[in-house]
Amino acid sequence: MRVRNEPQRGRTMADELFNVIFRGDTVAGHNLVDVKARFAQLFKMDPAKVEGFFAGKPVVLKANCDRATGDKFKAALENAGAIVEVKSVAPVVPVAAPVAASAVVTPAPVVTPPAAPSQAAPQPTAAEPANPWSLAASGSDLIRANEINQPEPVQVDISKISLVKRNPFSTDAEEPLEAARHVSAPPLDLSNLKLGEIGETLVEFKEFVPRNIDLSELSLGAVGADVLREDERQQFVPVNVDTSGMDIAPAGGDLGQIKPPPAPPAPSTDHLSVNK
Repeated sequence: MRVRNEPQRGRTMADELFNVIFRGDTVAGHNLVDVKARFAQLFKMDPAKVEGFFAGKPVVLKANCDRATGDKFKAALENAGAIVEVKSVAPVVPVAAPVAASAVVTPAPVVTPPAAPSQAAPQPTAAEPANPWSLAASGSDLIRANEINQPEPVQVDISKISLVKRNPFSTDAEEPLEAARHVSAPPLDLSNLKLGEIGETLVEFKEFVPRNIDLSELSLGAVGADVLREDERQQFVPVNVDTSGMDIAPAGGDLGQIKPPPAPPAPSTDHLSVNK
């Protein structure tokens, strides 16, 4: 079969599409709380819904856009403190060279595509990152669900425990906390005690009489005056101490203090190696 000299059609660089992907990473030096607030302001969403974007999973913020639009999204989000990636949706198919007029082309076998299922078409998933390693957002869970150790529930016998109904108008419980028990009163001798008549004075009132103290020999001294007499002063005799054999040591000098023991030798690491 002979074909005419017609170029094959393919997707060029101008037609290449990109996805703007966000994994919850933040620019160094930016506070996570501030980044979340600016993120919610950029996309005009409720701040409570922003937490799902910072869970550490890749999320497509803008799908199937051109390179210029993706760069605008990246610049705006990095200015707000969020790190995004502009990733190509599909590789570019280069335009094939024109086929010569004399070339003979063998037709490819016709393949009938399978019938589309009746269910709804699957939603496009986020593109997987080229590098599987990334920094998780602050506060995200680094343990997968199958790695969480589920403790076995402890069976506690509470058959002997019961709730007590409380009276809302009193601090006492309506039901007794324990069974009533008989308490015998201690024997008290009240034979010498009797009740007084109503209005009877139980203690005789005695009027306070101040004591007569002679203060004629006392007087107030002037402010700052010495209140001790000469015979009341304690005489201190200075002690003559010979300091001729003493001197002041220079700064940092050894005064005979106890020195700390020397540090132990460093452990040998010659027998250790690091495997890549």
